[in-house]
Amino acid sequence: FGLMQLLPERAKELADEAEVEYKDFNDLYEPDKNIKLGTLLLSRYLTKWKYNFIGYIASYNAGSGAINRWLKSRYRKDPFEFVEMIPYEETQGYIKLIFRNYVTYLRLTGNDVAVDPQFLWNSKVKL
Repeated sequence: FGLMQLLPERAKELADEAEVEYKDFNDLYEPDKNIKLGTLLLSRYLTKWKYNFIGYIASYNAGSGAINRWLKSRYRKDPFEFVEMIPYEETQGYIKLIFRNYVTYLRLTGNDVAVDPQFLWNSKVKL
Protein backbone atom coordinates (compact mmCIF):
# COMPACT_ATOMS: atom_id res chain seq x y z
CA PHE A 1 0.00 0.00 0.00
CA GLY A 2 1.20 3.50 -0.74
CA LEU A 3 4.45 4.81 -2.14
CA MET A 4 6.72 2.28 -0.42
CA GLN A 5 4.31 -0.61 -1.10
CA LEU A 6 4.03 -1.73 2.52
CA LEU A 7 1.86 -4.47 3.89
CA PRO A 8 -0.41 -3.27 6.71
CA GLU A 9 0.85 -5.99 9.09
CA ARG A 10 4.46 -4.90 8.57
CA ALA A 11 3.54 -1.23 8.96
CA LYS A 12 1.86 -1.99 12.28
CA GLU A 13 5.03 -3.75 13.49
CA LEU A 14 7.22 -0.79 12.50
CA ALA A 15 4.99 2.06 13.68
CA ASP A 16 6.19 2.36 17.31
CA GLU A 17 9.87 2.25 16.42
CA ALA A 18 9.35 4.78 13.63
CA GLU A 19 7.30 6.96 15.99
CA VAL A 20 4.42 6.95 13.53
CA GLU A 21 0.79 6.93 14.58
CA TYR A 22 -0.69 4.01 12.67
CA LYS A 23 -4.35 3.05 12.81
CA ASP A 24 -5.03 1.06 9.65
CA PHE A 25 -4.03 0.59 6.01
CA ASN A 26 -5.46 4.00 5.07
CA ASP A 27 -2.53 5.60 6.92
CA LEU A 28 -0.23 4.04 4.33
CA TYR A 29 -1.56 6.51 1.76
CA GLU A 30 -0.09 9.39 3.74
CA PRO A 31 3.36 9.90 2.17
CA ASP A 32 5.10 11.07 5.36
CA LYS A 33 4.01 7.99 7.30
CA ASN A 34 4.59 5.60 4.44
CA ILE A 35 8.10 6.86 3.68
CA LYS A 36 9.11 6.78 7.36
CA LEU A 37 7.91 3.19 7.72
CA GLY A 38 9.37 2.04 4.41
CA THR A 39 12.79 3.55 5.00
CA LEU A 40 12.90 1.99 8.47
CA LEU A 41 12.16 -1.42 6.97
CA LEU A 42 14.77 -0.94 4.24
CA SER A 43 17.29 0.18 6.86
CA ARG A 44 16.62 -2.98 8.88
CA TYR A 45 17.22 -5.13 5.81
CA LEU A 46 20.36 -3.17 4.94
CA THR A 47 21.77 -3.92 8.40
CA LYS A 48 20.56 -7.53 8.45
CA TRP A 49 22.13 -8.27 5.07
CA LYS A 50 25.33 -6.33 5.83
CA TYR A 51 25.08 -4.27 2.64
CA ASN A 52 24.40 -7.27 0.41
CA PHE A 53 22.44 -5.39 -2.28
CA ILE A 54 20.65 -8.48 -3.56
CA GLY A 55 19.80 -9.54 0.00
CA TYR A 56 18.26 -6.32 1.18
CA ILE A 57 16.50 -5.44 -2.06
CA ALA A 58 15.09 -8.95 -2.56
CA SER A 59 14.01 -9.08 1.10
CA TYR A 60 12.11 -5.83 0.73
CA ASN A 61 10.26 -7.35 -2.21
CA ALA A 62 9.86 -11.02 -1.29
CA GLY A 63 10.79 -11.31 2.39
CA SER A 64 13.94 -12.53 4.13
CA GLY A 65 12.80 -16.14 4.28
CA ALA A 66 12.67 -16.41 0.52
CA ILE A 67 16.11 -14.90 -0.06
CA ASN A 68 17.59 -17.18 2.65
CA ARG A 69 16.21 -20.22 0.82
CA TRP A 70 17.48 -19.01 -2.55
CA LEU A 71 20.97 -18.35 -1.21
CA LYS A 72 21.10 -21.88 0.19
CA SER A 73 19.75 -23.63 -2.88
CA ARG A 74 20.63 -21.38 -5.81
CA TYR A 75 23.75 -19.43 -4.86
CA ARG A 76 26.09 -18.54 -7.70
CA LYS A 77 29.35 -16.66 -7.33
CA ASP A 78 28.31 -14.45 -10.24
CA PRO A 79 25.57 -12.18 -8.81
CA PHE A 80 23.97 -11.60 -12.21
CA GLU A 81 23.62 -15.35 -12.67
CA PHE A 82 22.16 -15.66 -9.17
CA VAL A 83 19.53 -13.01 -9.92
CA GLU A 84 18.53 -14.97 -13.02
CA MET A 85 18.08 -18.06 -10.82
CA ILE A 86 15.56 -16.37 -8.51
CA PRO A 87 12.27 -18.20 -9.06
CA TYR A 88 10.05 -15.13 -8.57
CA GLU A 89 9.94 -13.11 -11.79
CA GLU A 90 8.67 -10.10 -9.87
CA THR A 91 11.67 -10.16 -7.52
CA GLN A 92 14.11 -10.68 -10.40
CA GLY A 93 12.65 -7.66 -12.13
CA TYR A 94 12.60 -5.63 -8.92
CA ILE A 95 16.30 -6.19 -8.24
CA LYS A 96 17.19 -5.30 -11.83
CA LEU A 97 14.99 -2.19 -11.77
CA ILE A 98 16.43 -0.89 -8.50
CA PHE A 99 20.00 -1.56 -9.67
CA ARG A 100 19.37 0.12 -13.05
CA ASN A 101 17.80 3.14 -11.38
CA TYR A 102 20.68 3.42 -8.91
CA VAL A 103 23.27 3.34 -11.70
CA THR A 104 21.23 5.87 -13.70
CA TYR A 105 21.01 8.16 -10.66
CA LEU A 106 24.78 7.99 -10.16
CA ARG A 107 25.39 8.82 -13.81
CA LEU A 108 22.92 11.71 -13.78
CA THR A 109 24.64 13.17 -10.73
CA GLY A 110 27.99 13.21 -12.51
CA ASN A 111 29.54 10.03 -11.18
CA ASP A 112 31.56 7.79 -13.46
CA VAL A 113 30.14 4.30 -13.13
CA ALA A 114 31.91 1.12 -14.10
CA VAL A 115 29.76 -1.71 -12.86
CA ASP A 116 31.61 -4.04 -10.53
CA PRO A 117 29.43 -7.16 -10.18
CA GLN A 118 30.64 -7.57 -6.60
CA PHE A 119 28.62 -4.48 -5.71
CA LEU A 120 25.56 -6.72 -5.83
CA TRP A 121 27.00 -8.94 -3.10
CA ASN A 122 28.38 -6.03 -1.08
CA SER A 123 27.08 -2.56 -1.82
CA LYS A 124 29.99 -1.02 0.08
CA VAL A 125 32.05 -1.96 -3.00
CA LYS A 126 32.28 1.15 -5.12
CA LEU A 127 30.68 1.02 -8.56
